[in-house]
Amino acid sequence: MKYYVKKIIQMKYSMRNYKIERDEIYNAKEEIKELNRLLEEAKHRLECKYKTIRNKTWSEWFFELFGYY
Repeated sequence: MKYYVKKIIQMKYSMRNYKIERDEIYNAKEEIKELNRLLEEAKHRLECKYKTIRNKTWSEWFFELFGYY
Protein backbone atom coordinates (compact mmCIF):
# COMPACT_ATOMS: atom_id res chain seq x y z
CA MET A 1 0.00 0.00 0.00
CA LYS A 2 2.78 2.42 0.87
CA TYR A 3 4.37 1.72 -2.49
CA TYR A 4 1.22 2.75 -4.37
CA VAL A 5 0.77 5.92 -2.32
CA LYS A 6 4.40 6.83 -2.87
CA LYS A 7 4.02 6.15 -6.60
CA ILE A 8 0.89 8.33 -6.84
CA ILE A 9 2.61 11.18 -5.00
CA GLN A 10 5.59 10.94 -7.36
CA MET A 11 3.28 10.99 -10.38
CA LYS A 12 1.46 14.09 -9.14
CA TYR A 13 4.76 15.83 -8.44
CA SER A 14 6.14 14.95 -11.87
CA MET A 15 2.95 16.15 -13.58
CA ARG A 16 3.17 19.45 -11.72
CA ASN A 17 6.79 19.87 -12.86
CA TYR A 18 5.75 18.96 -16.40
CA LYS A 19 3.05 21.66 -16.33
CA ILE A 20 5.52 24.25 -15.06
CA GLU A 21 8.07 23.36 -17.74
CA ARG A 22 5.40 23.39 -20.42
CA ASP A 23 4.15 26.80 -19.26
CA GLU A 24 7.70 28.15 -19.37
CA ILE A 25 8.11 26.89 -22.94
CA TYR A 26 4.78 28.45 -23.93
CA ASN A 27 5.77 31.77 -22.35
CA ALA A 28 9.11 31.71 -24.15
CA LYS A 29 7.35 31.11 -27.48
CA GLU A 30 4.99 34.02 -26.84
CA GLU A 31 7.91 36.30 -25.97
CA ILE A 32 9.64 35.32 -29.21
CA LYS A 33 6.50 36.15 -31.19
CA GLU A 34 6.25 39.53 -29.45
CA LEU A 35 9.92 40.29 -30.11
CA ASN A 36 9.51 39.39 -33.79
CA ARG A 37 6.53 41.74 -34.02
CA LEU A 38 8.50 44.56 -32.39
CA LEU A 39 11.44 43.91 -34.72
CA GLU A 40 9.18 44.19 -37.77
CA GLU A 41 7.73 47.46 -36.46
CA ALA A 42 11.22 48.84 -35.88
CA LYS A 43 12.30 47.83 -39.40
CA HIS A 44 9.25 49.57 -40.84
CA ARG A 45 9.93 52.77 -38.87
CA LEU A 46 13.59 52.74 -39.92
CA GLU A 47 12.63 52.24 -43.55
CA CYS A 48 10.28 55.24 -43.33
CA LYS A 49 13.09 57.33 -41.81
CA TYR A 50 15.46 56.33 -44.62
CA LYS A 51 12.92 57.46 -47.21
CA THR A 52 12.90 61.02 -45.86
CA ILE A 53 15.72 63.52 -45.40
CA ARG A 54 14.84 66.74 -43.56
CA ASN A 55 11.11 66.08 -44.00
CA LYS A 56 11.41 65.61 -47.77
CA THR A 57 11.33 62.38 -49.70
CA TRP A 58 14.08 61.36 -52.08
CA SER A 59 11.91 62.20 -55.10
CA GLU A 60 11.23 65.74 -53.74
CA TRP A 61 14.96 66.29 -53.32
CA PHE A 62 15.58 64.97 -56.83
CA PHE A 63 12.91 67.21 -58.40
CA GLU A 64 14.19 70.22 -56.47
CA LEU A 65 17.72 69.48 -57.67
CA PHE A 66 16.63 69.60 -61.31
CA GLY A 67 14.25 72.50 -60.82
CA TYR A 68 10.93 70.70 -61.25
CA TYR A 69 9.69 72.07 -57.92
